[in-house]
Amino acid sequence: MSHPNRRRSLYFALLLCLSARLLGLALGWLLWDLGLVPTHPTAPDQVYLDVPPEASWTLGVWQRLDAVYYLQIAMYGYKAKDGTVVFLPLYPLLVRAAGGVLGGRYLLAALLISSLACVGSLALLYEVTAEELGTEAAGRAIVYQAFFPTAYVLIAPYAEPLTLLLILLTFRWARRERWWLAGLAAFAATLTRTRAVVLAIPLAYFHFRRFGFSARALRPELMVVAAPLVAVAAYNLYLIQRGLPWVVEEYTHHWFSKPAIPGTDLWIALRKLGAGELNFQRSLALGLTLLFIGLTVVALKRLPLQYGLFMAGYLLYALSRHEMADRPLLSMSRHVLLLFPGFMLLGKWGRRPWIHRLILYPSFALYLFLMGVFFMWGYAE
Repeated sequence: MSHPNRRRSLYFALLLCLSARLLGLALGWLLWDLGLVPTHPTAPDQVYLDVPPEASWTLGVWQRLDAVYYLQIAMYGYKAKDGTVVFLPLYPLLVRAAGGVLGGRYLLAALLISSLACVGSLALLYEVTAEELGTEAAGRAIVYQAFFPTAYVLIAPYAEPLTLLLILLTFRWARRERWWLAGLAAFAATLTRTRAVVLAIPLAYFHFRRFGFSARALRPELMVVAAPLVAVAAYNLYLIQRGLPWVVEEYTHHWFSKPAIPGTDLWIALRKLGAGELNFQRSLALGLTLLFIGLTVVALKRLPLQYGLFMAGYLLYALSRHEMADRPLLSMSRHVLLLFPGFMLLGKWGRRPWIHRLILYPSFALYLFLMGVFFMWGYAE
């Protein structure tokens, strides 16, 4: 991509992330002023752990749900049986380092890291989409990504913006055959969210497309394909060395989630929908899951194969869990944020004004609503 286009992608991404941050500040102030933001836990799943509460409309409204666990790890490290081991270490390590520089302001550090990662990920998404589908589609794609219903997560103290940035770097460097950089990015991505382990699939595709399946393909660069798997193994070895529970064990006993046949919870959600037993939150998760399943099918046909393979592998992994507490498709509304090729396709289709409005207006309304629910300590994922 030329330097003018690269500057354009960066400026556009910066504008979108800054707009999202200002919207968050305005909404946080409004809800705080109306007395709708709780300053103390009011439900069993509203926990601060050992993290000191931040009582302010500027920062405190972001100290919710997974953010508290990341802050707990950044400040105190991992502990057994408190649920923290399911949150991988790279993001909290960065928060710890930045928080030290900022004099112990760990929440502020977490928000700054997420904001920078948001800008970087949107800029890279623009570049990737522009290379494949043109600059007009790229501009729409990052708008749709930035104001997707759960995209407040991209500026929250969550690992997702960093994961998305590293996933996009993996694709960028693999496409340019900078194999070791691609492997490093995939390794780092998997140390933010375990689901990034599926990057091994597009990496294998990139490698064998370039070198084929002959003896010529048995090159040192082939080790790059295993980088995400090595990251998972390294983290589990660390847990064993520390005497901490394995991730699968902690998911089962603390988070009431266990491995299952892919699609188990999708089928449960569809049955509940048919019986009229699905609430708004689960209905939204079901709708967005079905949307991205459809986008995956289209990506496999209409985009270069590496994008469809990534989406298919990611969805297969994400749908291979069963929520035992009657919460089918828990957090799927947030997890699909990382399926960036879907936003590339939406950017292409949005060239027609009525489709653009159909995509953006409902999405933006849900974005504001769910961010408000998150601020009021509701479950908006």
